[in-house]
Amino acid sequence: MSYKKVEKILICIYCKSNDLINESNKINCNHCGKYYLVDSKGRLIVQQIKLKERTELTYKLKNYLRNNQKVDNLIYFLFSPVLVNTRQRKKLFKKLSKSDIIINIGGGSTKLANNVINVDIKPYVNVDIVSDCNNLPFADSSVDGIISEVVLEHIQEPHKAVIEMYRVLKPGGYIYAEIPFIQGYHESPGDYQRYTIEGLEELFKDFKKVKIGVSIGPSSALAWILRDYLAILFSFNSTKIYNVLTLLFTPLTWPIKLLDFILVYNKNAHNISSLLYFFGKKE
Repeated sequence: MSYKKVEKILICIYCKSNDLINESNKINCNHCGKYYLVDSKGRLIVQQIKLKERTELTYKLKNYLRNNQKVDNLIYFLFSPVLVNTRQRKKLFKKLSKSDIIINIGGGSTKLANNVINVDIKPYVNVDIVSDCNNLPFADSSVDGIISEVVLEHIQEPHKAVIEMYRVLKPGGYIYAEIPFIQGYHESPGDYQRYTIEGLEELFKDFKKVKIGVSIGPSSALAWILRDYLAILFSFNSTKIYNVLTLLFTPLTWPIKLLDFILVYNKNAHNISSLLYFFGKKE
């Protein structure tokens, strides 16, 4: 799926006009004269976000994996301290049809379905529109569903992004969002906040809450914290040693996360869980 599937609902992010003309390699705004390039892969470049260039091996590896989804999924399962749970996300797809338009904000290279448009700040494989989520190029009340998974902790002003989500979502549309509660620091490109259940409810207060709860449980939180704690303990204040030890301690702490197959359903799990979710509706 490319940006062309949502061409009719695109607007200029500068003047908010929908008077756009599609040419071979760019989209022009007839109202203010701004234009947006389409790259060789068919991605619409709405905003070029300047990010700090990282040269560390771990970041080069991360960028490589994000452009190779199958390998990324395997590596993530084997080396990530969290037990991924997609069960809650399916609630949104059950409410919407295959013809409805869903935008996945910060989705990277993950392709969830043919009717899902990926919006990200970097032009990864499977990204359809390169844009900042604080200024989405969609008309008011124009999309049927929104997905935002582990994105808002990386945004300095997440409430502004949520306001944008509310603006572009149709009345009767659904939103599914995941945000960490207990996780170690992970900049991508920054890492600014964590949320409790109450914090999540406050952040999405303009939406009608359908369900809220635990997506990734307390065992994953423990595995992450213990892995990083041991790496800090034995690194002798060396960042290089710390980075190596986080890899070495991964197979030792990895099995702990498997307990989340059970504990994610515990009614008290939200007190120390790794990741929480909000599933809501715009009325």
